[in-house]
Amino acid sequence: MLLESGSITVGQIGDRLGLSAAGVRRHLDALIDAGEAESVPAAAWQQEGRGRPAKRYRLTAGGRAKLDHSYDDLAAAAMRQLREIGGEDALRAFARKRIDAILSDVEAPASAADADVEAAAERVAGALTKAGYVATTTRVEGPIHGVQICQHHCPVSHVAEEFPELCETEQQAMAEVLG
Repeated sequence: MLLESGSITVGQIGDRLGLSAAGVRRHLDALIDAGEAESVPAAAWQQEGRGRPAKRYRLTAGGRAKLDHSYDDLAAAAMRQLREIGGEDALRAFARKRIDAILSDVEAPASAADADVEAAAERVAGALTKAGYVATTTRVEGPIHGVQICQHHCPVSHVAEEFPELCETEQQAMAEVLG
């Protein structure tokens, strides 16, 4: 759930799993002690109701590293070779072809209306999830409002540390699809 949600409250975990808050906290404390999770303050757009905002919990880099990333070294080596042989243009062309294939069935919003853009963002998140990103959308309110797409398990994140072109190209393709 920490992977899927990005950050989540004790209450949300308890509701979904049918556990008491104390039971959830015991599990979270064990994950925190192991360095696999951490508590973070809620962002302004995540606060619910009045009163003190509930703590939110998320995976740490160490917690995410325990998930399957067995092909990262191979992928990074392939990307290095691609850059060496074809240069920066070949790397960007590969990244663009990859994200275009992921988003190929996503229809652009019918209009710039919030509901249409939100529905299109949901379709983008669904396509990303099918590709292993565990993506969700969250409605953001406040002075700046809209829809945020969160990738909770980016399958290329470790490779993208060395090759940020992957992320840049994904962001560009999503912006084009969403208008």
